[in-house]
Amino acid sequence: MHVFDLHCDTASLILNKKQNLKQNAFHVDLEKMQKANYCGQWFAFFVNLKSNEMSPLEKFNLMYDYFINQIEQNKDTIEIVSSAKRYLELKQQNKISAFLSLEEGEMVKDGLHIIDELEQKGITLMTLTWNFKNSLAHPHSEAGGLTSYGKEVVDYLNTKNILLDVSHLSDIGILEVLNISKKPVLASHSNAKAIYNNSRNLNDELIKKISKSGGLIGINFYSYFLTLSNWSFIDDILKMIDYVYNLGGSDVVALGTDFDGINCNLEVSNCGEMEKLIDALNKLYPINIVEKFMYKNVERLILENF
Repeated sequence: MHVFDLHCDTASLILNKKQNLKQNAFHVDLEKMQKANYCGQWFAFFVNLKSNEMSPLEKFNLMYDYFINQIEQNKDTIEIVSSAKRYLELKQQNKISAFLSLEEGEMVKDGLHIIDELEQKGITLMTLTWNFKNSLAHPHSEAGGLTSYGKEVVDYLNTKNILLDVSHLSDIGILEVLNISKKPVLASHSNAKAIYNNSRNLNDELIKKISKSGGLIGINFYSYFLTLSNWSFIDDILKMIDYVYNLGGSDVVALGTDFDGINCNLEVSNCGEMEKLIDALNKLYPINIVEKFMYKNVERLILENF
């Protein structure tokens, strides 16, 4: 069975640790992805606004250049993709499609023209915030929503080949995005608040509205978004999947592992062990539903929007 994950932080980590995409000691590398039959991965370019080492856009460009170099070194295995046509071609060739996302909207703080530049570089998904308030919006830990500029950004993204990712955004902000966006809305790596009450998780209303938009919710493997434990167990991932499935329907559930961005003990210890989750899902659901969760829902989103 194929696998398609909506969110990992590998692009940031390999730069920071000066490691390779082909093989490393992290959660995600090409050898592990091939072992698990990945057809695609959304790689996030993450910027921490508190680092102050350089501007968010400068940091992005540094990560991007390093990542592109890694892709070039492994072009027989993986390719940057921003269209449904190319995704299908690579899938036919048993190659991995690398879709690109931004995890921190402050990269576009200096104007909408930055979005044009990022689109040209292959960005197809972006969050408005990470964990800190910025010029676009308030994060999940605060009560505010979108700024006036944030609303402009959402409007402008409706005209671009870039979808909105509301993970890390405040509840008010997510509702505002859902009201403004004419496209499906994603929460690339978020769980259900009803199962575990963390501010990063989604309440029932938001799960239903994201599903109604035609969007996706990527189930996050981080233990502290699953339960109060330092262990991320498959049973807890299954509970999250089942809750979102029963509330939002079979078309909304996807994977949003947060691999290489989380620091807990993992029963699925890296992307190469995804078969463990597939085996557990196969005991609970028919194969067509499991396929939706593992890759077909993401594939449907790509075919309809790119």
